[in-house]
Amino acid sequence: MSAEQLEWLRGLLADRSKIVVIFSHAPLNDMYDRVEQYAPIHQLITGARDAGTRIAAVVGGHNHSDSHYLIDGINYLQMNSASYIWGGEEFTSREHYPDSVYKKYPSLQYCIPYAVPLYAVFTIDTRGNLTVEGMEGSYLPPAPDPAKLAAKPYRCSPSVESRNLKF
Repeated sequence: MSAEQLEWLRGLLADRSKIVVIFSHAPLNDMYDRVEQYAPIHQLITGARDAGTRIAAVVGGHNHSDSHYLIDGINYLQMNSASYIWGGEEFTSREHYPDSVYKKYPSLQYCIPYAVPLYAVFTIDTRGNLTVEGMEGSYLPPAPDPAKLAAKPYRCSPSVESRNLKF
């Protein structure tokens, strides 16, 4: 985040009358030991929480993962993509769609598509409960090699896990 974006977020977090959920495309938490990259954002969020802002969760999606991290009492969620995981060259497949689709969208051969679109429903109450109603999905056949998926640096799943969290 730029200094301007951090200042904008600081202004929004100053309103103590609301329960806050921060949504961002990219994750705002440290998943890869890049603490210095995320420290200013995390300090801003925890500082606002310590000053009385109720922060239910910080939600990112760029990694197409389904994860929950509780960092210093803040719920950080990685929400899965609606449609696929980026597999990269080691997951290259042209078996999911007709050749005409791969000709038009060549990057699709590196994607691991889901059989159904994924989504989640968030319910937040004033007592400090955050419920995430996820859904079970599956990979579009042929499914990827589970051992290869396990080697990726983040959790890969064709689902969104349901969770009951406190804030």
